[in-house]
Amino acid sequence: MSSHPSLKVPASRHKLCRRCHSYFDSADNAGRANGCNYHPQPYVNRYHPEGERYYAAVDENPKHKGWSGSCWECCGAESKDAPGCVWGTHISYDEP
Repeated sequence: MSSHPSLKVPASRHKLCRRCHSYFDSADNAGRANGCNYHPQPYVNRYHPEGERYYAAVDENPKHKGWSGSCWECCGAESKDAPGCVWGTHISYDEP
């Protein structure tokens, strides 16, 4: 049995962006107002530049107190929740 074309439910245009992890309307994905800010590189954990001395002397040396050890590799922002440093159009998970 074939179904009538007018009875088909239209596919949802709302898709999940793999860059900013928010939903967007795929029919309206152009222009600065409709894109997203994202980080093109991963959030990473870094070893302190002074190595073992940092971990052994963090309480004795005030210059070490602000080292978080983690940051976005692309921009150096230390907060996991930092806004994206690059703007682009949304890309859904079903796009190549």
